[in-house]
Amino acid sequence: MRFAQIPIETFEQLQVEAGMVLTDFDPETGSFDNGDILCATTGGIKPDIKNDFKDFGEDIDNVKNNTWQLKRITNTTATLGFTPLNFNKGNLLYFLAAAEEDASGKIVCRDTLKPTDFKNIWFVGELSDGGMFAILMKNSLSTDGVSIQTKKNDKGTMTVTLTAHYDLTDQSGLAPVEFYISEGTEDTLSLSTLTLAMTEGDVAIVDVFATPDYDDVSITITGTGVTAELSTDKKHIIVTATDEGTPKITVEHGTLSVDCEVTVTAAESEG
Repeated sequence: MRFAQIPIETFEQLQVEAGMVLTDFDPETGSFDNGDILCATTGGIKPDIKNDFKDFGEDIDNVKNNTWQLKRITNTTATLGFTPLNFNKGNLLYFLAAAEEDASGKIVCRDTLKPTDFKNIWFVGELSDGGMFAILMKNSLSTDGVSIQTKKNDKGTMTVTLTAHYDLTDQSGLAPVEFYISEGTEDTLSLSTLTLAMTEGDVAIVDVFATPDYDDVSITITGTGVTAELSTDKKHIIVTATDEGTPKITVEHGTLSVDCEVTVTAAESEG
């Protein structure tokens, strides 16, 4: 069975689960804020990157088609297709491509595009070894409109396709799509949110995600305005706002650390 084998690394390099669509992501640390999640999805996510080729030798006598020296890439089209579940104003404005909210609060569609209609969007998926596979879609615009499907006794969905766009000011000659891949490490650390906005007296929970275990997870606070303690299993931080301030909660795990920036405002006085 010499020729019926697979690479021994295969089961460490599988892309698993559906992944997520983010508006911001740090590929170096794998960090993102819960508010960076564009939407929940159903049915998976489909990144599709395709090159358009031109064969400059196809009409030249005595030259074979598909001669590599005469082959050129004329364009790269990168799309991201998915089915969002979150019906909210912000998503609808983006998915309609050229839309805005007027003074009365209704959403109206324009027939012209603005620079703010284009957004950088990330697809981020997990690898079976705990690593990461990410795609940055630059200057993405919703190009296939919004298709809405409702069902009796079920949830409604939208179908959306985002397309990355080139930028005339970018003279690099590179396509508007970037790929990032990293192997899993022995230790990983992330938080459910990297920012908290609180009012005096508020209590908030920040979830901690650490691998391979939580034994050495610890927290420190810089500045004043909150108290914080880890739950018994160290999977949650209970944060209590005590005074106005902008403290920072630092979570450490092995050689890794992640900060959660907190802003505490004064409670409104009664009367």
